[in-house]
Amino acid sequence: MKQAYKVKCTRNDLFKIKPATGILDYNQTQTIVLIYRGGKEIRPEDKHYFGVYHIPAPEGCTSDGAWAEHYGPPQGEHKLRVVFSD
Repeated sequence: MKQAYKVKCTRNDLFKIKPATGILDYNQTQTIVLIYRGGKEIRPEDKHYFGVYHIPAPEGCTSDGAWAEHYGPPQGEHKLRVVFSD
């Protein structure tokens, strides 16, 4: 079954995600570009991450439609920590 995915981040003013949503078939892959926008001061105690969430996508629906119809927690999630270093 196809899966709708969504990628979120802790601060949209710091990061841009392309594409942030989509639908994948079984064993299909997608390159997602995570962009640091810069220009903002990052404090060492700030903790940032990207969350990748997925849910089943009914046949013929769009990613936005799948998320709009979905109730409850996602079927799966994975968090990616952001580490800033000098």
